[in-house]
Amino acid sequence: MKVDIYRNLNIPKGRTEMWSVLDRSTRKVVDHIRTAVVDNVKFVVQPAGRARVIREERKNVHAFVRGELSDERLISSGLVRVSYNPYDHDHFIREDTGEAIYEADRVLMTLNGVWIGTPHR
Repeated sequence: MKVDIYRNLNIPKGRTEMWSVLDRSTRKVVDHIRTAVVDNVKFVVQPAGRARVIREERKNVHAFVRGELSDERLISSGLVRVSYNPYDHDHFIREDTGEAIYEADRVLMTLNGVWIGTPHR
């Protein structure tokens, strides 16, 4: 299934953080999950949404992982954390080098963050 996955910004008090899964064909949120493996990933940041966050200093969904939801639950060793902060960059970054990252073969998403194996670029 082709999906966009993003951090759920509307967590009720007392609930654990989770990811929202949006089905790209229906444009509907189909699940809320704590862990996912996603293949053929693009890291998407929508410029207008980022500008709005900076202008209003209020969160909105404008950055996400786009790819194909995998049935696998594990990813190979050598993981590198990927992060995004709209106040610092207009793209996702590799935390080990600080380099921009736009694509990856496979991503592991957990409550502790987003992790890549081998990036394309």
